[in-house]
Amino acid sequence: MRKILLKDTRETGFVHAITAAGMTHSLAKACSQGTLIDCSCLMMSSPQSDNSFTQDFDFRGCGDNVDFGYKKSKEFLESRLKKGHDVQTLVLRHNYEAGRLAVKRNMDKVCKCHGMSRSCTIQTCWLKSPPFREVGAILKDKFDGAIKVIATNDGRSFTPEISSIKSPSLEDLVYLEESPNFCQADRSTGSLGTQGRESKKVHIPVKKSCNCRFNWCCEVTCNVCTQKVTIYTCK
Repeated sequence: MRKILLKDTRETGFVHAITAAGMTHSLAKACSQGTLIDCSCLMMSSPQSDNSFTQDFDFRGCGDNVDFGYKKSKEFLESRLKKGHDVQTLVLRHNYEAGRLAVKRNMDKVCKCHGMSRSCTIQTCWLKSPPFREVGAILKDKFDGAIKVIATNDGRSFTPEISSIKSPSLEDLVYLEESPNFCQADRSTGSLGTQGRESKKVHIPVKKSCNCRFNWCCEVTCNVCTQKVTIYTCK
């Protein structure tokens, strides 16, 4: 894998993006679950009723702290990068950012109603991280539409190799090199090759949180359920 990751292909860009996304996602959820001492919930004010009796109250929900996750993911991954504006470092930073934004810009707003007969006189709201499978699907779409770039003349930025293609946004993935042929084994690129492989179904039990409940105020408790998941392995 090391030889492949040293190249700036679209596959490498995806790996870097989903690594940054995974760190952002995990840290954001850990904050709201109280498993980190350096952070807490991300608090947000909920809409208030027109009733003057309740307007002086500010009800808040306990959300996933995506700001903390974003900040720490960036600090950890980019503190090791060399300073300067070489195009390889710029591409790496860009794909890290795309991964973090795949989490931050897709947070879900969740609300719980309070009041007589669930009249929603008051709402408690919080931000919840999207399921990581959803984050992966977002980045897979970005991988499919990744843009090949080249360094600009001043060497301080990059631009699409084909001038008619629009400049990549912060959420797009970019790459510098064409991908090797992963079907064929190639020691020079580190590809083990996939041609001729056979796969078989394997059913494995996976434990996951289920039947989650929101307890006033503001804690989420869950049961642990076991679910069989089908995966495919190569013979």
